[in-house]
Amino acid sequence: MSKRILSSARTGVHSAIAADMFDMEFDGETSTVIPLPEALLARHDVGVVMVVGPSGSGKTQILHHVASRATHRSVVQWTPELPTRSIRSGTLLDEFTTGLDRVCAKRVSIELHACIERGDIENLWISTVHIDIVPFVRPAWVWFTASNHLVDG
Repeated sequence: MSKRILSSARTGVHSAIAADMFDMEFDGETSTVIPLPEALLARHDVGVVMVVGPSGSGKTQILHHVASRATHRSVVQWTPELPTRSIRSGTLLDEFTTGLDRVCAKRVSIELHACIERGDIENLWISTVHIDIVPFVRPAWVWFTASNHLVDG
C-alpha cells in the first residue's frame, strides 16, 4: 500500500524562476506517493523498527501514519539533549542521531540497544538518515525508504 502525500507552497518570483530553469510549470501543489511497510503496519507488536533513508524520502510521514493508526502515540523529534533512558515503549522517534558526530551516534545507539535488551523499550519506531547506526541499534525490522525494501533484522 502507498500513501499519497499532498503539500502546497506559496508561489512567487523565486518559484517561477526555478520552474522556468527546469522548463516546468509549478502551481504551488506537489504530490508524492510514499510506499508503506504494510507487513509491519498490520501488526501490533513489531518490536523495534528503523525507517532509514535520505532526506525527503518519507520517513517522517511514515511515522505520522503509524501514529495515526494508534491511540496515544505521537512522533517525538529526537535531539541530542533527549536522554536515552527517557525513551518509552511505543515511541515514534524521528531524526535519531541527527546532529551527532558518528562516534557519539554509535555510543547513543549502543545505549538504546541496551535499553531494548533489558526490556525497558518495546514497540519503538525510529527514523534516521544514518544507516551506520543500524548494526548498533539492532532492530527487529529495517524499512529502507529509498528502495522500499523491508529487512528482517
